[in-house]
Amino acid sequence: MNALTLAAYITIMTISIGSASASSSFITFVGIYLLWVQLANQRREGYRVIGYGVSPRWVLVLGLCAVFLVALAIFFFAAISGVEIPLALRLIPGALTLIVLGSPALRSILRSAPADVPVQRLRLSAAGRVATIVTGAMMALGIWVLSVGDEMLRPFFGLLLMLGVLGWWTVGRVSERVPALGAVWAWPQWTAFAVSSCAIVTILLLQVRGDTALLGHGDFAAGAVFCLYLGSAFLGGRDG
Repeated sequence: MNALTLAAYITIMTISIGSASASSSFITFVGIYLLWVQLANQRREGYRVIGYGVSPRWVLVLGLCAVFLVALAIFFFAAISGVEIPLALRLIPGALTLIVLGSPALRSILRSAPADVPVQRLRLSAAGRVATIVTGAMMALGIWVLSVGDEMLRPFFGLLLMLGVLGWWTVGRVSERVPALGAVWAWPQWTAFAVSSCAIVTILLLQVRGDTALLGHGDFAAGAVFCLYLGSAFLGGRDG
């Protein structure tokens, strides 16, 4: 899932480079990705998976990072020079990411024995419910800001989002009172997060295409996303 998410993030980035309409919105997309990283790390720690260790695959990862940085520089200079990059070329960095990082993970999944562990769904704690609702409000506000908000408001919101994720990570390292949502969320909460993230990606792609007609329904989408989070907050989470 991490490889798929990173590949999607890189693909959206390479497609968005050079689009004036999406430039002010992209910082919010970066904040959403940082939020995903935080939640994914909490989920791994909840399953007591601390790290992957050093392996020869790191050479491929570093090579992939070098390719991505070169491609990013090429796309950037092409954009400021007025050169149009074909869509097929913009998809290459994301495809390489998915192949390099996703193939070993897929092989590991196929070789692993199926887990036969009963899962007990427990109600989220009060702090977990509040944190889930706050996350939903933040995602809904992001959808509203990106779709119908002012262009000056978009980078400001994205910056606040990244600062909020950084603050959450910092407080979580020094105190156990802050709920680790990634460790206690189950499929209802993860579904809400996936739907809201896909909505933000869709808005960004619509801005790249210059299709502003559908963006007028952003307030409806924001309300629907918040209701989805609100409902999931009172459903069962993963057993702790």
